[in-house]
Parts: sequence; C-alpha cells; structure tokens
Amino acid sequence: AVVSTQSGHYGRGVIPADGFYEWSSTKGAEKIPYFVHRKNSDESGERNLLMMAGRHDKCRLNNEDCILYSASVITVSASAPMSWLHHRMPALLETEEEVKKWLHTG
Repeated sequence: AVVSTQSGHYGRGVIPADGFYEWSSTKGAEKIPYFVHRKNSDESGERNLLMMAGRHDKCRLNNEDCILYSASVITVSASAPMSWLHHRMPALLETEEEVKKWLHTG
C-alpha cells in the first residue's frame, strides 16, 4: 500500500494500478482476459492510475521471527458498464476526497 493507516491488527490502504484483469468464460473451457483501465489522459499514452481500496495486515507465524505481510483489494458489486464482464470489481476511489475518507473511516 502506498498510503495507509493502521487500525488494530489491520490497516486500510490505497493500491495504485494501471488496471486489472478480468476473465470472461466462453461456452467452452476457454477464458478470455480483459485488461480494464482508465482512458489515456493525453497524447503521451500514459494511463491514469486506478486507485483501489485495500486492506493490509501482518502477523507472526507460529511465534517465530518470521512475519507474514498480506494485502488484499476490496471488491464491490460491478458497476453497470462492467456488469457484462463480471459481477464484482475492485472498489475504485475516484477522488482525493474518497481516498481520504477510505483511509480515515472505521
């Protein structure tokens, strides 16, 4: 997580990404990958990053010195434009205000 807050044993974070893959099944066993991303911002071709809500945690394994770090992306029901592809999608934080609210709520 690039930005995070710690609350109890877990923390909230924001996971920036160029996009994410979603797989669509055909009638056969074949699955087709779709790369979901924002439209390009300018003629340079650089993508606007997606900001995904996430959680992170760490725990000690069997009281040893080894610490396990983990992170996960929060998912929500798919938006109307995404529903043809899958019933769930990452929780996208669209504005700086949404990022701040996610990091400092709960």
